[in-house]
Amino acid sequence: MFGKTLNMSMLNYFFNIDDKDNNKKLFEGLAISNTDKMKYMGEYPVIYKFERDKS
Repeated sequence: MFGKTLNMSMLNYFFNIDDKDNNKKLFEGLAISNTDKMKYMGEYPVIYKFERDKS
């Protein structure tokens, strides 16, 4: 399946407390930047674990 890592990275950049100001720049100009969902950006600690396919 394509896009799992991309999706997880996007969620990490959106929710992660670390480097909140720089991460906010990634979402400027996107539809989500004009919604009330931006209040959640940078508000949660994120545990990001990446595992390669073991097959």
